[in-house]
Amino acid sequence: MAASVDLTFNYTLGPDDSIYDGFIVLQAKKTGTSDYENVATFSPPGSGNNFFTTTESAMILKDRSELINVTALGLDTFCVVMRVLDVRCSDEKEYRFSVSFLNSNTGPQTKTAFTNLYVKAPAEQPYDIPDPVSRHIVENMILTLTCNANVGKPPGKIKWWRYRDQIDAPVLVAESSEIPAVQPGVCVYNVTFSIQPVVTRDDDQSVWRCSVDNELLTGSPDQEKPNLETAKINVFYKVGIPKITKTPDTPNSQYSVGSSVTLTCRAEGNPSPSTNIDKNINKYVWTFKANPGDNATELSSNNGVLSLNNLQKTDTGTYTCTAFNGFNGKTFNSSFNEQLQIGGSFESLVEVSAITTARLSASVDLSFNYTVGPSDSVYSGFIVWQAKKSGTSGFENIATFSPSGGGNNSFTTTESAMNLKNRAELLNITPIGFNSFRAVMRVLKVHCLDEKEYQSSVTFFNLNTGPQTITAVTYLTVQVLYYGYFFAPAEQPYDIPDQVPSNIEESTNFTLSCTANVGKPPGNIKWWRYRDQADAPVLVAESSEIPAQPGVCVYNVTFSIQPVVTRDDDQSVWRCSVDNELLTGSPDQDKPNQETARISVFYKVGVPNITKYPNVLNSQYSVAHSVNLTCVAQGNPSPSTNNGINRYVWTFKTNPGDIETELSSTNGVLNLNNLQETDTGTYTCTAFNGFNGKYFNSSINEELHVVNTTTTSSLTTAEWSTENSVIHDQKEEVTTTVPNTTTHFASPAGPAGNSDTERQKTNDDGLSMGAIVVLMVNILIIVTVILVMLKVWYTKLQRTPASRVEKTTSDFSVFMDENNKPLSFHRNPMIMTNQVFYILLSTWCQKGGDCGTVQTSALLNATVGSSVDLTCTYTLDPADSVYSGFIVWQAKKSGSADYENIAIFSPPGEGNNSFTTTDSAMIFKDRAELLDVTSIGSDAYHAVMRVLEVQCLDEKEYQCSVTFVSTSTGPQTKTAVTSLTVQGPAEQPYNILAPNLSNIEENMKINLSCTANVGKPPGKIKWWRYRDQVNAPLLMGESSEIPAVQPGVCVYNMTFSIQPVVTKDDDQSVWRCSVDNELLTGSPDQDKPHQETARITVFYKVVDKHPDISNSQYSVGSSVNLTCVAQGNPSPSTNNDINKYKWTFQTISGHNMTELSSNNGVLSLNNLQETDTGTYTCTAFNGFNGKTFNISITDELYIANPTNHAGGDCGTVQTPASVTATIGSSVDLTCTYTVDSGESVYSGFIVWQAKTSGTSYYENIATFSPPGGGSDSFTTTESAMNLKDRAELLNVTSIGSDTYRVVMRVLEVQCLDEKEYQCSVTFLSTITGPQTKTAVTSLTVQGGDCGTVRTSTSITATKGSSVDLTCTYTLDPGDSVYGGFIVWQAKTAGTSVYENIATFSPPGEGSNSFTTSESAMNLKDRAELLNTKTAVTSLTVQAPAERPYDVPVPEPSNIEENMKINLSCTANVGKPPGKIKWWRYRDQINAPFLVAESSEIPAVQPGVCAYNVTFSIQPLVTKDDDQSVWRCSVDNKLLTSFPDQDKPNQETARINVFYKVGVPKITKGPDTPNSQYSVGSSVTLTCVANGNSSPSTIIDKNINKYVWTFKANPGDNATELSSNNGVLSLNNLQQTDTGTYRCTAFNGFNGKVFNNSFEQGLKIVYRSATSASTEVSTEQIVTKDQQGGGHNGTVHTSASIKTTVGSSVDLTCQYTLGPDDSVYSGFIAWQAKISGSREYENIATFSPIGGGRNFFTTSASAMNLKHRSELLDITSTGPNTFRVVLRVKAVQHLDDKEYRCSVTFISPSTGPRTETAVTSLTVQENHVTGRTKRHVSRGINRKKFHLFGNPRIFHSKAKIARSSNLWHP
Repeated sequence: MAASVDLTFNYTLGPDDSIYDGFIVLQAKKTGTSDYENVATFSPPGSGNNFFTTTESAMILKDRSELINVTALGLDTFCVVMRVLDVRCSDEKEYRFSVSFLNSNTGPQTKTAFTNLYVKAPAEQPYDIPDPVSRHIVENMILTLTCNANVGKPPGKIKWWRYRDQIDAPVLVAESSEIPAVQPGVCVYNVTFSIQPVVTRDDDQSVWRCSVDNELLTGSPDQEKPNLETAKINVFYKVGIPKITKTPDTPNSQYSVGSSVTLTCRAEGNPSPSTNIDKNINKYVWTFKANPGDNATELSSNNGVLSLNNLQKTDTGTYTCTAFNGFNGKTFNSSFNEQLQIGGSFESLVEVSAITTARLSASVDLSFNYTVGPSDSVYSGFIVWQAKKSGTSGFENIATFSPSGGGNNSFTTTESAMNLKNRAELLNITPIGFNSFRAVMRVLKVHCLDEKEYQSSVTFFNLNTGPQTITAVTYLTVQVLYYGYFFAPAEQPYDIPDQVPSNIEESTNFTLSCTANVGKPPGNIKWWRYRDQADAPVLVAESSEIPAQPGVCVYNVTFSIQPVVTRDDDQSVWRCSVDNELLTGSPDQDKPNQETARISVFYKVGVPNITKYPNVLNSQYSVAHSVNLTCVAQGNPSPSTNNGINRYVWTFKTNPGDIETELSSTNGVLNLNNLQETDTGTYTCTAFNGFNGKYFNSSINEELHVVNTTTTSSLTTAEWSTENSVIHDQKEEVTTTVPNTTTHFASPAGPAGNSDTERQKTNDDGLSMGAIVVLMVNILIIVTVILVMLKVWYTKLQRTPASRVEKTTSDFSVFMDENNKPLSFHRNPMIMTNQVFYILLSTWCQKGGDCGTVQTSALLNATVGSSVDLTCTYTLDPADSVYSGFIVWQAKKSGSADYENIAIFSPPGEGNNSFTTTDSAMIFKDRAELLDVTSIGSDAYHAVMRVLEVQCLDEKEYQCSVTFVSTSTGPQTKTAVTSLTVQGPAEQPYNILAPNLSNIEENMKINLSCTANVGKPPGKIKWWRYRDQVNAPLLMGESSEIPAVQPGVCVYNMTFSIQPVVTKDDDQSVWRCSVDNELLTGSPDQDKPHQETARITVFYKVVDKHPDISNSQYSVGSSVNLTCVAQGNPSPSTNNDINKYKWTFQTISGHNMTELSSNNGVLSLNNLQETDTGTYTCTAFNGFNGKTFNISITDELYIANPTNHAGGDCGTVQTPASVTATIGSSVDLTCTYTVDSGESVYSGFIVWQAKTSGTSYYENIATFSPPGGGSDSFTTTESAMNLKDRAELLNVTSIGSDTYRVVMRVLEVQCLDEKEYQCSVTFLSTITGPQTKTAVTSLTVQGGDCGTVRTSTSITATKGSSVDLTCTYTLDPGDSVYGGFIVWQAKTAGTSVYENIATFSPPGEGSNSFTTSESAMNLKDRAELLNTKTAVTSLTVQAPAERPYDVPVPEPSNIEENMKINLSCTANVGKPPGKIKWWRYRDQINAPFLVAESSEIPAVQPGVCAYNVTFSIQPLVTKDDDQSVWRCSVDNKLLTSFPDQDKPNQETARINVFYKVGVPKITKGPDTPNSQYSVGSSVTLTCVANGNSSPSTIIDKNINKYVWTFKANPGDNATELSSNNGVLSLNNLQQTDTGTYRCTAFNGFNGKVFNNSFEQGLKIVYRSATSASTEVSTEQIVTKDQQGGGHNGTVHTSASIKTTVGSSVDLTCQYTLGPDDSVYSGFIAWQAKISGSREYENIATFSPIGGGRNFFTTSASAMNLKHRSELLDITSTGPNTFRVVLRVKAVQHLDDKEYRCSVTFISPSTGPRTETAVTSLTVQENHVTGRTKRHVSRGINRKKFHLFGNPRIFHSKAKIARSSNLWHP
């Protein structure tokens, strides 16, 4: 349903008033002008019809409005209504009601009243949302979402919401802050709003909704308002740790032989491992290991389900499920283990609880039970508690136990053991039943880091089957007891920095940051806003939850927001609260929290409100009474602050056109005492405030009427129905709301007066005879009346403030308005005659001629706080004068094309300069000075206004205006304009939001935020890092956002944040935020205005600093100091319970570890003895944030000579102390062991080991079996791999009673074999249990230093190219190199181990060959060398950038000019990483234009050649971009020989940019001079206009089209003509085809329609006709389209007429009727040419003889002439010839123009035909000599009624010149 509105007004008749048809008029303001045009005329009740006029405004409203008959409301009061039935946006404008009253005493008077119609429109559903779904979306990727919508009027906002499946309520992600400037007549405001959220795995299958809202949409939640949403988005994320479930689930995962179990593995990931897509990538894989060192065997499973049937003992072991997934060319996996124990032939078992629970800081027993089978034994050291190593699937020993009575329990030296040693104890094993025992490790004080898996391991020894290890796992969960709850509650935030800038203003944002421990399980942080006026707080945002991690109880989270504040947020408080599931019983906002101080939000002053005391009806007060006017306005700062900026100002003016006078008031309170009639008028309160260099004001009016209750008056008013209340400029709005349109109808301000006397009813039939008599009597006494009026005016003049009098002589005064135009003229009645005053007025209004010049600089630049001179130069011509007050500096008013005066100047020596009282002047008055006008040469002068302290609001256009008075031409005003641009330097940042400095640890992201004014032109914010050890700072990031520059704004606050990952090197670093713009020069960027953080402390775990300790041999009795140094923060040298060094000692046999006394890492050993031989271990500890760390290093000391024989309670092991071999020879490493009685040695417990380089540790090479006990085998260690292919393992042989030999024969000795080897044998005794004995031998390799090997340290190659890896080796004398000993090797990924690729033979000694290693298979045609003495080369592979993955598609799809589009390009930028560039190709331009290039450069990683980068731009397109192509190219340094734009690229399809149609062009065929064609000829008019959609398109022809219309005469209605796509064919032309042809081109898009027009005039004539002779009584005859033969009517008038000011003149026209012609009433008209136009408007219409009345129209020209002209009846001057006369009785200068006589002839044969004739009226000055002056004066006196009866004369805006030569001819 369409909205309707009534435009209503009331008028009241005075006792002597009458109103006639057509004199009640509704007018509309013409767009872009200050003029009004008639819409409709009304008739008084019962007097006639109402009708619409033919103006453009009337045509727009005619078909959807109705005119309601005028109705009476009461005595002489009437209501006039035009009802608009279907309100449209184009109706938004100002309307004026005009009523012309005819008073029998005073003549006609017109009164007007105004209203503004304001049209609102609801926001609409978004046009579209480009689908963000892409195969490239992965977690932690930035996603671009763009929404385009019409936000309605008043403009609303676009909001983005996120819907996740698992969450019921949507989350508001962001809302737009851009608010389009409202324009009259526009209801569609298209806004584009984009967001770039970082998506997480929680956003998988989420939907993102864009909703639109403005104030008209109510009744539903914001997210349900007009909206569009995306499809569900698919977010890829890597697979997580699997979970395994067992069916059936048994204690300790122990199953009996022959039973079955099903293991089900499930892991989260997208794609899911269980998907059916890409099963080679997305899958589950089960593997099995019987023992930890075994190779894994892959098992057959079904989508993660492993079925194990008929279980056997051999199925005991570790089952690992690995879940795989992959996307975007990358694959991921994650594993989890499950250990199964299958019962065997013996009954031993180990049992433990699956979960053990402990409280933080309490104690807990980690206990397990084991049962020993009847044939089994358990020995000391083989009962073990183990802990899972962080980040691995492996376990490490914590402690070993001895069976009951079997020895001591002891901690090992692993990291896990070191963490527990000082706060745990090992209880002796106790029996709990027959052959069942319990082992307990009691943790005395549980730490958070103890939360992990623990494994109990028992090795059972059986003399028949050998040893077997059984394990069981428990998980220790650490809880916090808090008021009866476990886990850790969230805690009060650490702090909220004082981070609120002091200059926040509405519609800007600022940063709030909160850091808190969110407890365990981790909760979240919430930000709340408290407003004074709101009862409840508002939840602004909350942080997303983070997953819990084992071993962590403290979760510090920093959560920042950047809210956009409004004026409602002034004095608000922002609270940060913390919550997790342990905190209950209070509202979320009251949970642990901190809050800001109250924030102050600046906002501009609003419209004031005035209260009156006392408040009387109609604001009508009696003389001598008093009234107080109190003005109050809202703003921050408040106007009541009452300083130079924030204040209230009261002004007064008597009449609407007067200059305002400032009144004295107290803080908005105006006291008016002893009121007089002269106090009647308009009182204006203006409230001012300002902030951040900007200033604002707002005003409201109050009209007071002061009356003398003893007098009466009769008033005629045109007023609004307001129930006897005066309506101010603050308008009350009447609102009508409909589904699509809301209309606001504001009541206007206007005087509303009522007569104090009883009104008299007028005669509806017109003036009575009595009224005529009264009128004649009044004429007789008019002189007396005029003298009284002049006396009143003179009195008012005397009371007017001097500042309002711009020009004064002894004869008259001229009052100027703020734009230097005359406002009113006042004669001195005692001196000036009426004739003199009239001549002055006429002279002032005269135009023409040339005079002086005015010049000023076109552009001026200034900086805030500096001074600048506004200099105006004017020159005088010889006949020119310039007077005081006519040299003016003006300022352009904001949002308007008008200027207002700032200051007026006087010529040299003629007076003072002064500021005016305008708003612009008030701003400058206290910080500017007016320099005296100075002469700078012959007749040239300078007028300078010096602004001493420039402010940003001074940025605008200024105009210098000089009015020259010439004796020949009268006054002329000339102007010159300058534009002042104000710049401002960037300023020191307001604040830096630094992280909480107490808990930063390495590899943590910290948030650094900096807010600063970046100045004008806007600059950048840069972040720098200063490290102590680095001389120069490092630039860490700079802002890329550049605010849009706005006139009058110099403060551009920006917030720029970075989130660097800190390392240990950043400990004690300082981070500086600097600000720069182009005004700041002379210092490095980092030293420009800045602020910096305090030094930040970065905690990092202790690391090895390679202490200077090494294997050493000392003699008995000597001394040595061992100094241990490690790096960490806190440092281990802090020396407290957590941060410390500890030294321990262990003998060579590995028993009895002893802690030694040391001093902060220094161990002093004195008087060394052989018993001091052993391993010394230094462990460095540190800890932070609830976590502890340690690292150890060992040193072996040998006191006296080492023994070659190790023995003990059982067997012995011997080996030679040293062995010598030659390179290339063979050598036997021989070990002899002896078995005592009761002892056994089993397979795998006889081992040759090699010492690993740089350590004291040995690793296994090979294991042996006793004679007849099994096979010998190499292990898989690095040492074993080095020997495997050139050594053999000889069978163990018996060499005597219980003595055996173990031999490893090295067949080809190499240099790298030179090291220590250890023989290790574990003896199993029925008495003592297992014992391991070792013996060490040292192999020395002879044969020189084995030559040298050299290769390049690094080589660079390009992907796809070839490269030579060259190795050079030299042989020393005695050296040999054999085939297969020259080897290229490759380092295996993620390890320090190298594997062979290929082997080479020396020249002539054999062939080269590849090995079968993985590296060899991958690199078959390439090689890399490591040898016994190795030289390493590093191969760097480069790769060219590649073509972008897909074709970019611009968003949105409905692009229109001046819209931002989104273009995104993803490509592999190669290695080294290059850049992505965007290019624009336009058809009309040959070369492409580089729009932007990416700045992101990925960090280079070894072994990675593909670097995918996404680069997006958002260009603003124009109509020139229609059919453009946008290309994305990729480049890096490997791509040469092509221009950048032609390197690998993809481009868009041509984009279609809609733009509105332009002004058409019309071509004529044929084209004739003056567009004159003969009767009967033809012409084709072709109309072409540019637009998209094109008007000529075949799509939507109801919208996109050309329309031709025709008018014979300017005032006629237009007739639409038939045309073909813009082509109008006119055939057989006739004279009636003469006229104006208009082509209007239409197009439309996105629900909007546009048009543009152009006109072509055609004249059709008879080429062979002769002119008919016509007699005329005046000068020259002008005939339009004269027809020969006397067959057609003609029109004649004189070509020109000359007359003088004040005289009378007849405009005479003669027309002749043709034989078939008729003329009717209203079709004979005199017309006047409209100023500045080629068109004419009707003045008056005439009726033929006997055909009716003549009457004036309501045009402006008619109004000017109506009261000083008369229309003579038409008279006949001959056969069929008639005269039409318009007599102007008192000619004025403004009558000087062209006039046209128009007659429309009606012929039965040809139809209507209009003929015209034009005359030019020239008005000259009536020069009066001194001798005739008195006579003329008396003549004018007789016409006083005309001079003073028309108020237009007294308030004319024409300019009067003051000149001493004015009276001379």
